[in-house]
Amino acid sequence: MTETIIIDADQLALVAKELKIPAATVRDAVLTFNKNSAALGAPWGNDELGKKWAEIYVPGVEGVQSSFKTIVDSLLKLSDDFAKMGHIYHIVEKGNSR
Repeated sequence: MTETIIIDADQLALVAKELKIPAATVRDAVLTFNKNSAALGAPWGNDELGKKWAEIYVPGVEGVQSSFKTIVDSLLKLSDDFAKMGHIYHIVEKGNSR
C-alpha cells in the first residue's frame, strides 16, 4: 500500500524559521563562552606545568569553538534549505491552482 505524502509550503517555511532559534541559542552560548574564556587569559602561567596545561587546553577550546560553529552553520543552512523548498512548493502550488 502506498502512503500519500503531503507537502505544505507554509509548514516548510515554519520549520525554516524555527531552525533559526536553536542556531541563535548556540551562537549566543558560544559568544558567551568565548568572552568568558578570553577574560581568563592564560591563567596557567609560564612554568613547565603551565606550558603542558596550555598544550591541552588551547587545542581543546579551539575544537569546541570549531564544533559549535559547525552546528550553528549547519542549522542555518538547513533553515535556508527548508525556506527554499517552501518557496519552490509555494510556486508549484500556485501554478497548480490555475
